[in-house]
Formats: sequence, C-alpha cells, structure tokens
Amino acid sequence: MAAASALVSTLLSGRNILAIIAFGLLAVFSWPYWRRPRNAPPGPLGLPLLGSILSFGKHPGQYLRSLTQTYGTVISLYIGSEFVVVLNDVESAKHAFLKYGDIVSGRDVSGIVQDGAECFFNRKNKLYFGLIGTNGAIWKTHRKFSLNALRDFGMGKASMEEKIKEEIGALLPELRSYEGRAFDNRFY
Repeated sequence: MAAASALVSTLLSGRNILAIIAFGLLAVFSWPYWRRPRNAPPGPLGLPLLGSILSFGKHPGQYLRSLTQTYGTVISLYIGSEFVVVLNDVESAKHAFLKYGDIVSGRDVSGIVQDGAECFFNRKNKLYFGLIGTNGAIWKTHRKFSLNALRDFGMGKASMEEKIKEEIGALLPELRSYEGRAFDNRFY
C-alpha cells in the first residue's frame, strides 16, 4: 500500500502532470490511427497527424510496393490525416472498379482539384458543380448537357470546318486591304 501511494505522489508531481497531460493529448489525437475503419484492409499504423508520410521517402512507389510483402496487394494507411486504400496490382484494381465502381470511381476534391475547382464551388450548399469538381449523378447530368451544347455548336461535325474556312476566306482579303497599316479590328 505504501508503494502504491508513493507511486501516486511521484506521478502527481509538477513535471509528471505535464507529461501525463501530453500523453493523454497524444492518445486522443492518435486514436484514429490505432482504430482503422471497419472492414478496412490491413496496413501500417501511422503516426498521429502525419500518418505514414514519413515512411515514403524519395520513392513512395517503392515503399508502397514493399508493403505488399507484409500486407498483401490491397493496403490501407493514413497519409497525413487522410485514410487511403492502395490497390497494388491490376487484378485488385479491376475487381474494385467492377464490383465497387460507384464507390471507387469518384474524384478526390482535395488538393489541386479543389484549388482548381474553387470557382465552381457553391459556398451556401458547400457543393462543387460543373465538370471539374463533381462526381456521380451530378457529373453525369453536367457532362450530358455540356456535350449536347457543344454538339449544337458543331463539335464533331465536318460542317463546322467548312464554316470556319468560309469565314477565313472573307477575313483574309479584308486584312490584306490594310497593307500593314494599323486598323480597328472591332467589326460591327
């Protein structure tokens, strides 16, 4: 009993309380890295907030291939705080796209895609729109509309080429008539 009370008084000293608080915060932040999503493939545990990013080194592809010897061809890991599933062979990728196509065929709207699609972001609804930042049914609807609109303007039709040639044929004599002098190119 005396040993237990001595241990408690030692642990509750000033320096140790800070260490206990730091350890507690570390445990709270690292909990998602120790607890994988349900039915997730096996993979390495990550560091809190960093995940497995430090293990990648200069050749991340080699690192991911090396994990196949330990965990198999389908691996899950954290890159930063983002949970990622890696498919390391063609058969796994083919199986994933055929069986779970609606889940795995979406686009990642983080990073470059998100920055590039910022002009297509509806801040009120927190949704992306257009062809760049959408997935699923919204993307299919926008793609169908865009292709129909472009076809109406002549995309994919040989007749459009003839119209362009006709306009160029009318424009070139007009430009030549100025003989190198400056002119107002706004035709009304």
